[in-house]
Amino acid sequence: IRWWQQQQEDINESLHSSCNGYASLVAVAFAEYSEIDEAMAVIEVDVPRTVPSSQGPELAASLRRILAAYAVFAPGIGYCQGMSYIAFRLLLRLGGNEEIAFWSLVSVLETRNLKAFYLPGLRRVRISCFQLDKLTVEYIPNVAKILDEKLGLPSVCYAIVWIQTLFAEGRALPDPAVDRLWDALFVVDSPAEARALLMRIMLALISLLGPYLATV
Repeated sequence: IRWWQQQQEDINESLHSSCNGYASLVAVAFAEYSEIDEAMAVIEVDVPRTVPSSQGPELAASLRRILAAYAVFAPGIGYCQGMSYIAFRLLLRLGGNEEIAFWSLVSVLETRNLKAFYLPGLRRVRISCFQLDKLTVEYIPNVAKILDEKLGLPSVCYAIVWIQTLFAEGRALPDPAVDRLWDALFVVDSPAEARALLMRIMLALISLLGPYLATV
């Protein structure tokens, strides 16, 4: 996959120089009196939910360290549910290389400002859901009517998991489709383009679900 290959070949050196390194972040995260104890408690719950038992304890331990290191790297965010699926997919697609997966996670969240989806209060997520509701009414009004009048389902009930996992959670799109989405998402030129692309994908998915929703 284009973006992942590029990440494995050439991790942005400016990210490496912006702190003391991945090993140092992990050491701080797992210190006896860590400042991210609250984040660690949620990470400990989410890792088993994210990593299938068939994958083995090594990948789960790697994911735990990646998420803990990010909580130290970005204390204004810490850890937010949804990140685990993104980090785990990166870890798998980058051949289990833990450090590259960590810096790739940093790159994904920082360079496309996708970290805004995880800030306390989830304001950016709620704005995106509001926009999705409005766009659904505008472009696929028949489906919007089913969601609103028949099912009483605003997008906040289903789209938050799409947004915060970038579809990596696996129930909305098959793996090959997520791969293609990520390739497109991570090579656009700006955060605004990344959010617009994500919005178009969500609208397309809702449209495709229209015939099924009509039978519910």
